[in-house]
Amino acid sequence: MAEEKIEDKGDGSLAIEIKLQREEFKEYWEAAEAAEASQVEIRGFRRGQAPAEMVNPYLNKEKIFNAAAEMAIKKTLKNIVSEKEWTLVAPPQVTIKEDNEGLTYEARVVPFPEVKLGEYKAAAKQANQELGEKLKNIKVTEEEVEQAIGWLRASREKKREGDKEKKTELTDEEAKSFGNFKSVAELKDSIREGLVAEKKVREADKNRARILEEAIRGARLTVPAMMTERAAENMKEELKQSLNEGNITFDEYVKKYYESGEKLSEASEQQAEKEIRAHLVLDAIAKEEKVIPTQEETQEEMNRHLAAVSESKKREVNLQQLYDFGYGKVKNEKVFRWLEKI
Repeated sequence: MAEEKIEDKGDGSLAIEIKLQREEFKEYWEAAEAAEASQVEIRGFRRGQAPAEMVNPYLNKEKIFNAAAEMAIKKTLKNIVSEKEWTLVAPPQVTIKEDNEGLTYEARVVPFPEVKLGEYKAAAKQANQELGEKLKNIKVTEEEVEQAIGWLRASREKKREGDKEKKTELTDEEAKSFGNFKSVAELKDSIREGLVAEKKVREADKNRARILEEAIRGARLTVPAMMTERAAENMKEELKQSLNEGNITFDEYVKKYYESGEKLSEASEQQAEKEIRAHLVLDAIAKEEKVIPTQEETQEEMNRHLAAVSESKKREVNLQQLYDFGYGKVKNEKVFRWLEKI
């Protein structure tokens, strides 16, 4: 049985030292040696059929060791990962250490972070109760209605080139021209209802943000540095691509808004960690409460996304990535809806 020592490096990664004694490593060596021997050709014998004493001088011991070590590392590391029930963020980084007896190596692994949720239900319930009170007391002032009417009239006047008529008091006739309204009063009532609905949506969005913030604050997790760095790099690459079609270069953008590449990297990593924490906590809640998107819901989200893609670009779409995107989006929406019902 291979010996193992696990050290938490404090950055979300683990250093695992695995030691195989001579007898344990022997089976891998013999398998690698047999594979190497099978490729040796000796005159008078079929490949792989010559006696061992004739083949041995032609064997590459270093090649055999490397092959044996590769087999041993794959198997033993796979067993440890399976036993610990880890999902790795990236392939392990392996370093073989000097060992004249068997095989000793160190593997640096980054398991998918474990999330210990806090009192997210209580926090959501409190937030929802306060939201309910806010929604009851939402009001729209006459001034807000008049501002909306002013915006409507101004938008219409912009479409009339050279129209410089002085604004007059809104009449029923003009109100009718804005839609299916019989009077100024009806138009104002419609505007008032629309403004109330907008305010309710804004409050609901704020409530979601608050619920998520409280859930993140109450959770215990360590975001691996590797996850943050990779996400930050992806953000910067997406920024570069978005600027390719604009009137400003990436370097000019960085200088204008961040002063330096270091400050952009710092800002990107902060944003990346914030987004990763949100994703991990929502995912943990989904698992805890068994909130699972259906195949139909995921497919519907995928179709909605594809509908916005031109025919010429659809061939370039990675369907697995699109599926993951659709699944994640639906899952997060269902989690929020579940939390809003508490």
